[in-house]
Amino acid sequence: MRYEQKQKKIEQKTYDFIDEIANEFDLKVPFYPEIYWVGQKLKFEKLGIKKQYKKEFQEIKEKKGAIYFYEPKIILISENVNSSIAEEAGHFVHYINSKVNPNKMTMNNYVDHESWKILSEAIGYFCSKLINPERKPLYGEFKNFENYVKDFCNKKDVKIENLEEIVEDNLKVLPSFFVYKHGYDLGEELYNHYISGNINKKQIKNLIKNPFKEEFSATKKFLYLREKYLKNNSRFFKKKANQNLKN
Repeated sequence: MRYEQKQKKIEQKTYDFIDEIANEFDLKVPFYPEIYWVGQKLKFEKLGIKKQYKKEFQEIKEKKGAIYFYEPKIILISENVNSSIAEEAGHFVHYINSKVNPNKMTMNNYVDHESWKILSEAIGYFCSKLINPERKPLYGEFKNFENYVKDFCNKKDVKIENLEEIVEDNLKVLPSFFVYKHGYDLGEELYNHYISGNINKKQIKNLIKNPFKEEFSATKKFLYLREKYLKNNSRFFKKKANQNLKN
């Protein structure tokens, strides 16, 4: 009975977050995902999903958190933390409105694919801030990589034709850190500019709905937003590069 009560409570909270995020930007929610509270007694087999997700299931169960599976539209939650639940709710709203299947993306190059992932994490984080404004993009476990981040952000004499190479080189060094660090930091700044009135609802809505089908469109959008909004990045591009990237 205790598990069923917890399941019902978490399920309703997730649906409420989805509605709140969608209503903020007048986005559609034609259906809801299945929600599962991952308690200690929940077995993977009970979910009835593909075995390929078993690793993620075990990680969520052991490390605590939440994750959204595009197929078959399931959110697993093992910790009742609003920011974590809201982030996955944001991913759900993003994917169904952009009509992008992250498991079947046909982007022709690695850089563009990783840039899209950064934008996806930025959107998810941004949505979580709508629910929990106190959230901060802290990554204490990555303190050893501080010099790496500073080096990447302070590149000098960057030319527009070298952007792809620079992004690709850094992705190869530490892809997971690059994606989440830059995604969360970008999401934080987008939120700050949104509540300050520097970014309007239409701009956020367009970002959420953008499928980024054109080659390098995700890369260009990420680099443009990164140069425009992220702190300590003023030297990454020249003004001319910033103008050329804007779309």
